Amino acid sequence: AVGAVVCQRIESDAIREIEDSLEARAALLRPMAREALTSPMDGPAPMPLEALGQETGARLTVITVDGVVSADSEEAPATMDNHFDRPEVLAAKATGRGVSTRYSDTLGKMMMYLAMPVYDHGEIVGYVRTSLPLSDISHRIRYFQGAVALWVGLVVAASLGAAFLLARHVVSPVVSMTAMAESMAQGHYEERVPVSRRDELGQLGDAM
Repeated sequence: AVGAVVCQRIESDAIREIEDSLEARAALLRPMAREALTSPMDGPAPMPLEALGQETGARLTVITVDGVVSADSEEAPATMDNHFDRPEVLAAKATGRGVSTRYSDTLGKMMMYLAMPVYDHGEIVGYVRTSLPLSDISHRIRYFQGAVALWVGLVVAASLGAAFLLARHVVSPVVSMTAMAESMAQGHYEERVPVSRRDELGQLGDAM
């Protein structure tokens, strides 16, 4: 039970750590995205996110208020679908922060996405989204779960060994006294139980 609770806590802490990391990256991306999304040019200004994505170790995406991908650190925006209906974008529009975990058809892996709105003069002008693959987290969780399982196994083995020795320590004199009681029942009163302990069993042996 302790092992299961520890593994669950490790997984929840890892997920929370990923969310906090994505939120920090999104907050750093916001000022750049605001400048690009509010550019006086026709449409959002292009943003070279590839280098920034490599530096931060996350996939970065800038989305217009209409859901059009303006920039992405790993894919060409022109080849990407409209993101207005993405769960994390809808949640960001409603609550100011959206998190979603799902399979990415573009990258072919499970991803965690975090989106935040970009404001300009109090109005939403677009969204920034950061994402990380969950494969790394899954590997780390499995590593910790394996370590916990190993320690739990060692503790269980040690407990069973200690229980066996304790049971043997208790049962052995009881067996001896039982044999002596059966012998006494047959009239052999000269037998004695060798007493070498001072606990309740030792007192019983003295009495017999």
